[in-house]
Amino acid sequence: MTASPSPAIRGRHGEPGQGERLCLRCGYSLAGLPDEGACPECGAGYHVWSPVLHVVKPRYCARCAYDLRGLPRDGACPECGWPIAGSSRCAHRHNAAASGCLVLGFVSLVTTLGADPFTGFLGATITMFLHHVARRTVRRGAAPRRTLRLAHAGLGLSLVTLPVATALIVYAATRIV
Repeated sequence: MTASPSPAIRGRHGEPGQGERLCLRCGYSLAGLPDEGACPECGAGYHVWSPVLHVVKPRYCARCAYDLRGLPRDGACPECGWPIAGSSRCAHRHNAAASGCLVLGFVSLVTTLGADPFTGFLGATITMFLHHVARRTVRRGAAPRRTLRLAHAGLGLSLVTLPVATALIVYAATRIV
């Protein structure tokens, strides 16, 4: 029984086609190849009843967001020339900084309004540093620009938190004296 694979879809934000057969090791499209054989990209053996065939999660270039499925990991993005091996590693690192910025900005605001304005002030200051780290990562080209939205949202929360925390700290200090 032969499965009819759809052709590989590549390009910006392309999604895999229904029934697309891809190599488990490298993600190369096996469309149009026999039901048994070796992957032309990495040499892994496959056959239609093997778990080697599946839909691979998309990998995007960290610089330009080009869909990198089916390309060798030691190559470069065909659109911008960024190394493929560094794309997922750098994008993950940047996403952690940007996500951390947003979460810490929110926690700082809640902490300031809830119980401890000094801790909220400290958290807002650290949020501003994380925003700086996220921006530097994007400027170096190690992460896509679109991920800065999380960092900008965290910065906005910290900019609301700082004056509120400062006012609450000053108010608490004047009540003590």
